[in-house]
Amino acid sequence: MEERYSELREGERGAIVSLVSYIILAILKLTIGIYAGSVALRADGFNNVTDIIVSIAVLIGLRVSQKPPDKNHPYGHWKAETVAALIASFIIMVVGIQVLIDAFGSFFSGSVESPAPIAAW
Repeated sequence: MEERYSELREGERGAIVSLVSYIILAILKLTIGIYAGSVALRADGFNNVTDIIVSIAVLIGLRVSQKPPDKNHPYGHWKAETVAALIASFIIMVVGIQVLIDAFGSFFSGSVESPAPIAAW
């Protein structure tokens, strides 16, 4: 049982590291994407924003799943991790569908814009 709690704490540390990384990446990509006029870089920045939301959902799930058993949950709160993964999957699916819709709209609109060279960096 203690091994399971240890694994959850390790997962929590991983979620925190990824959360900080995604925040830094999102800020950089969105800032440069807006400055350079790069739709692709802005889209990638928004993808990182959704990764932030997913990381927060996973972190909450990991924290709740570490709660010990109580009167209402005699076997513990292990399922919170599964619920958090389900929420994260739903968020990723919705964002993926939105990206596809935007890509098709952009493809068929016929407008072409070249981003500033800084977007390549």
